[in-house]
Amino acid sequence: MSTIYYRIGEGLGVGSMSDYMIVASGKIKGDIYYSSIGKIEFKGISGVKTQRVPMEVPLPPNAKPLKAFLEVTASCVEEPATIRWRLRFDEFPLAREFKPVMKGWSEDFGYYSKVIYDITPIMSWNKEKHEISITYEGSTDLTVDNIALIIPYEVEDAETSYTYLSTTKILTPGSHAMFEIPLEDVTDGEHGELKASWLVPSRNARVKILLNGNEIFKISNTCGFEDVMIDNIPLSNRNILEIFHEPSQQPYYPRSFRISNIILNVTRYKSPKLEIKDVIVDNDIVKVKVFNNGDTKPDKALALLISTGRILSRVRFNIESYSEEMLEFKLPEDEKANRLILRIVWSKLNRMKTIEKYINIA
Repeated sequence: MSTIYYRIGEGLGVGSMSDYMIVASGKIKGDIYYSSIGKIEFKGISGVKTQRVPMEVPLPPNAKPLKAFLEVTASCVEEPATIRWRLRFDEFPLAREFKPVMKGWSEDFGYYSKVIYDITPIMSWNKEKHEISITYEGSTDLTVDNIALIIPYEVEDAETSYTYLSTTKILTPGSHAMFEIPLEDVTDGEHGELKASWLVPSRNARVKILLNGNEIFKISNTCGFEDVMIDNIPLSNRNILEIFHEPSQQPYYPRSFRISNIILNVTRYKSPKLEIKDVIVDNDIVKVKVFNNGDTKPDKALALLISTGRILSRVRFNIESYSEEMLEFKLPEDEKANRLILRIVWSKLNRMKTIEKYINIA
């Protein structure tokens, strides 16, 4: 059961405008797909007026989407309500005006504002590739800092408790933000994931992330838009996330650390477990026996034969639970290496695993 905290087409919950909100949360028989990109710049009168952004949604086989959220975060010196633009998703018009559901302000760049749309009714689920189109009609510069797609979906072999929080929090050096993030039906200490996107103002900026009093991530020596996923972290029904933008002896500009969105989730799912059981080299033929010791099959599986960074051959394959597959590679005639790398890569619910084994040819 999921709870949605927005009005369709506007995205704002009941009450006055804030700088953060829980957009959706709950427990579903499935998982959460999350993808984001940044940034796109419009240079006022003299710049390009329309920009198109491709985004892919590679959901697992037999997935049944429940909702699709599109959020766009932008920075501009103008009051957001005066911004004129045309926003389209797969050529479907979403808006002609920028009506933010939340905003912040910084002396560095002006307004930091966000729109959120429920695009479930217009989403075409029979294709992976989609396009966001933005036409800007203003005279001052506009920066689209972040575009994100968040899609809860049903799928077999998985159960997820999640909370999707969106924000326009701005932190100057020496300040911090705190978010209380609930999760439905989670046992204290149960491990999960944090997905987030933010903008780091300078390589000199130092930011510390704490979850329930424990440091889980540090930001330093990086600049610009950053999309992160932190896994294997202990969670509970009630979580306190704190983000500290630490004071600095060395001044830098711009100074503002900007947070865009945060997703906490605990996903319980059956997992494949692939193992390399046997390798046979017969002249220019390499045969590999792969065994799946897990209780489900991978959504995708790929075997690569590699020589000093060069891929010699690749094989895509299917493998059921508790079964084995024999893969065969043919070596190029000009291959001189005495030792190769066999790499097996597979995914389940967009979570990737890899195993490797060295193979002696000579």
